[in-house]
Amino acid sequence: MLYNNKFYHQPVFNVAVKDTVGSGDAFLAAYISKRLKNYEESECLMFACAVGAVNASKNGGTAQIRDQEIVELMRQA
Repeated sequence: MLYNNKFYHQPVFNVAVKDTVGSGDAFLAAYISKRLKNYEESECLMFACAVGAVNASKNGGTAQIRDQEIVELMRQA
């Protein structure tokens, strides 16, 4: 990601993909939610990638995601 002339990179989270529908929307919503709370760019990106990955590991575009699933995935980074 390029923001204010600085490049940010987030390695992928390894998940067993079941359905990618809605993962981009989940990513964007997660990213925006952290930016609005003034988190650092790298934190916003990591959180958004984790949410998108968890979403992709479930069936359906509006899968229910528990906070603990996101936290556990981010700990693997």
